[in-house]
Amino acid sequence: HTFFQENNGVRVELAEEDDMVKSGLKLWLRMDDTKKLHGKYKDNNAIEFLFELYKDVPEEVAQEMVVLGFVCEADYKLVAKAIRDRVTAIKRQREKLRRQAEEAQSRRQEEVIEEEPEPSLEAEPSVSNPPTPKPPVETPVSTTTQTPPTVTVSGPVSLPANESLDSGFNASFATEPEEPDADQRQHFNIRHASYSSAT
Repeated sequence: HTFFQENNGVRVELAEEDDMVKSGLKLWLRMDDTKKLHGKYKDNNAIEFLFELYKDVPEEVAQEMVVLGFVCEADYKLVAKAIRDRVTAIKRQREKLRRQAEEAQSRRQEEVIEEEPEPSLEAEPSVSNPPTPKPPVETPVSTTTQTPPTVTVSGPVSLPANESLDSGFNASFATEPEEPDADQRQHFNIRHASYSSAT
């Protein structure tokens, strides 16, 4: 948290919003408190630089700034520490969001797995029902009782039984664009859960 960070006169911040994908980040190096620093820096000026998250080393980047004359040699360690702290915080944030996304994905997969046994449980009694009744009249009755829920799900009532089954499958594919709404609800639940755990 920024409250607990030591104020050594140097601050590193993101120059643009982190998209959590790119490894190259634009960062700003700001010299906040020139009284704590050895070099002479202009107030409110920032040095913008590109940092490759998984390739660059904070100490090397700070050394380049010294060589180029942007940073005083005496402030090298403070600048390197500020860069290292910010990069570490960005990596932690990315890892946290990656874990949350994986957890949300596994929850979605579990929900799909939980939803699949329900139709299979409904299918198992219908499979066990036709062998039990011997008259052929009861078999169409059980299939007609299964057909109306399929028609109800798909929507069109005027279609024959075979076409309604096809439209039922099409309706299940038509619901795929609505899955982002389900994702949004899950993200909301995650946020709500984290909010409620904080209180």
